[in-house]
Amino acid sequence: NENENENENENENENENEQFNILFHSFQLETNDFSSIFSLISLKDYLHTNPFNSDIISKFLKSLYKQINFIIERKYSISFIDISDIMVIDNDKFLFCNFEKLIQINNKKQITLTQTYDKRNMFIPPELMKNDIIPFSIPYTSFYYSLGSIIIYCLQYHYKHDNIDNKQLSSYEILQQHKYNKFYFTINNFLNIEPSKRFFILF
Repeated sequence: NENENENENENENENENEQFNILFHSFQLETNDFSSIFSLISLKDYLHTNPFNSDIISKFLKSLYKQINFIIERKYSISFIDISDIMVIDNDKFLFCNFEKLIQINNKKQITLTQTYDKRNMFIPPELMKNDIIPFSIPYTSFYYSLGSIIIYCLQYHYKHDNIDNKQLSSYEILQQHKYNKFYFTINNFLNIEPSKRFFILF
């Protein structure tokens, strides 16, 4: 039993090292010289002082598109993304920064969640909300729903603060305001109710 436990711990450590290394190398797609970074803040703090407009959404999507493709090419995906998992570099580069949420993709193109998660989190995909068991397997594209939800949240945040009436628009109403922007279809794809039909494409 002791040997089995030691082997399990070694495997967990190896996986964590691999996850960390993959995420660290994915950062270098945006910056090779970390000493040249002028500012590093969370996305939530960034929202307090910066408008989340069309230009920022394009930068957000381009940054994460490169990083997520890098991760998936190495046969890993993400369980789900919370707004606290995203950092902003120099006000125009966005990075997913939580290596603990990287999970290996199996031969069925799924990932298996083995740890509990908070169902109260507003960014988790609906299939995780409905689930009551662990371990639980989902398509590796499931987490794209989180990205769509985060973008909607950021748009709602600024709409609420930019309008005197303080009116809260629904996700649908917010999205409709941007239906002539090229990222509209990307966000719609993220929010597909079928996780296997979610994908990340830049228009």
